[in-house]
Amino acid sequence: MYFKNLICYEGRVQHNVELLDSKKKRAGNIKFKTELKWVEYTPPLASEFLDKKSLFKVIVHEAHFLKDGGDLIGKQDPFIRFAYDGKTYDTDTKDDAGKHATWDETFQFPNISQRARGEDCLVFEAYDKDIGSCELLCKTDDLDFVDLVTSSESTKMDLVLYDDKMEKAGNVIISTQLVVFPKDPTEQI
Repeated sequence: MYFKNLICYEGRVQHNVELLDSKKKRAGNIKFKTELKWVEYTPPLASEFLDKKSLFKVIVHEAHFLKDGGDLIGKQDPFIRFAYDGKTYDTDTKDDAGKHATWDETFQFPNISQRARGEDCLVFEAYDKDIGSCELLCKTDDLDFVDLVTSSESTKMDLVLYDDKMEKAGNVIISTQLVVFPKDPTEQI
């Protein structure tokens, strides 16, 4: 049974699902009820720090890949790409890194309050760079900016990378932080 089947009906629905063993013979059943109520989505509140002078800091630490697509000669040469405010940003390319690459590269961006209050998302994409071209290997799910700026503490995340068939292809480790500047340099945040 798929989730889609559970949400076909608004209101309370009773289910009786047969369980099958590995030989496809009836092994039992599960009875349960679901209730679907349509509600308006209210996005979470962004950090109160967004009203202060601030910037968004992203550190791309490393990535691990399940496969090394490889080149005709040598291993894949990965880099990570993401877009912010209509521009794309790339880490350095790690030549012949293969299944594991480390960057520890920092990117800092102003105007985070506009991104967090809008419906913008951040997606990290892993590419293999070749002479004259680059090939998309895998990418993360969309990350809502409002979820990335909930505090001024640095938050490290291990994000799953998916291939074009939406199967796990590896992971990328990043950190994000909302850096807040006091109006008065002697003020504590």
